[in-house]
Amino acid sequence: VQDFAGALVDDIAARNGWTPAQLADRTVPTGGFDADGSMDLDCGEDRTYRLQLGAEDEIMILNPDGREVKALPGPRVDDEKPLVDAAKKLLSNARKEVKQVMVAQTLRLQEAMFLQREWDVAEWESFLAGHPLVGRLAARLVWEGLGSEGQSLGFFRPLGDGSYTDPEDNDVALADFATVRIAHSSLMTAEVIAQWRQHLADYAVEPPFDQLGRDLPVLDVAQGKATEIKDREGWMIETFKLRGVATKLG
Repeated sequence: VQDFAGALVDDIAARNGWTPAQLADRTVPTGGFDADGSMDLDCGEDRTYRLQLGAEDEIMILNPDGREVKALPGPRVDDEKPLVDAAKKLLSNARKEVKQVMVAQTLRLQEAMFLQREWDVAEWESFLAGHPLVGRLAARLVWEGLGSEGQSLGFFRPLGDGSYTDPEDNDVALADFATVRIAHSSLMTAEVIAQWRQHLADYAVEPPFDQLGRDLPVLDVAQGKATEIKDREGWMIETFKLRGVATKLG
């Protein structure tokens, strides 16, 4: 069944002239949320509740007065029961879908960084930056704009409101770029890395994965030719703890 489903997906992509990655961009679930990260639920006459994505990607429930509440209301009359039941089902599905999408798309974006995947600007703006869920991840990452010859033209970050900024809070125009990709410390100078680290810290932005890296040790000539790593000889650590740290670091 999985093989057959995979063949169908490949066929859909081929018929539309898309790569599998482009098809994946176009089919990310939204959890029912609009582009602004909200969803209205009809719970009866004069009782339209709103679901809103919070700063930590949690789903907040707002009553008709705009105040946050813990749960959706019960029906007041029998006629409202189908509406309330449908609203509660939408809320339950949204919670599950948001959690799944954020985990899956974080891994997909991290892989795209490793592979240095490039997006056409228009497609990136529509299917990533403009997506109600993926856009939230995109706003926590630094991106690199490339020219038509593949040359780097600068780095920027989406702000989630349709605008883009550099590390010094200057506006960035996407029209200046031909393609974009996720930036990585190996492609940036130490000065640029420091600027973006400070920018993310100033705005309390927590990237979904390690992008700007850590300060690495500088090897001298002798270390560069060594065949053993002995600078931690004699240090003690449990095997599983070492594995856990290494796994966390990717």
